[in-house]
Parts: sequence; structure tokens; C-alpha cells
Amino acid sequence: MTNFIVVLVCAVCVASIIGSLYAFGLRNLIKGEGAVAADGTHVDAHPARRIVAYVCFALCILIVVFALILIVPQLHALVPWLK
Repeated sequence: MTNFIVVLVCAVCVASIIGSLYAFGLRNLIKGEGAVAADGTHVDAHPARRIVAYVCFALCILIVVFALILIVPQLHALVPWLK
């Protein structure tokens, strides 16, 4: 029963981290683009926000790939300390 609780807690934590990173990245991607305000003025783009968004998306991908490596035993050879 203890192993089940550990796996459950880890799964919930990883899922919430991935969801939070994706939402944060999406928000920064939208805010990083230039737009037209309601009064017709142009809002400048923020390149730093776009970089942060892409870093968040890359972290999401890395977490998912690492989780797949942990799940599939044939992929354990890719990470030397998993042997």
C-alpha cells in the first residue's frame, strides 16, 4: 500500500507541475506578442516573455520524455544511472 501512495503522490505532483508550466508558458507566449489595445494604440512585443514561454514548453517536453524513459525498461540504457 505504501508504494501505491508514493506513486500516487508523485503522479499528482508531476501532473500539476506539467500543467502549471504549460499554463505559465501559454500566458507568457500570449503576453509576449504585440497587440492592439482597446483604444487603438499598439502594444509592443516582449521578446523576454516569448523566451520564457519556450523554456516552459521545453521543460514540459523534457519531463514527459524523462517519464517515458522511466516507464519503458528498454529505454533505461539511455540513462546510465538507471541500470
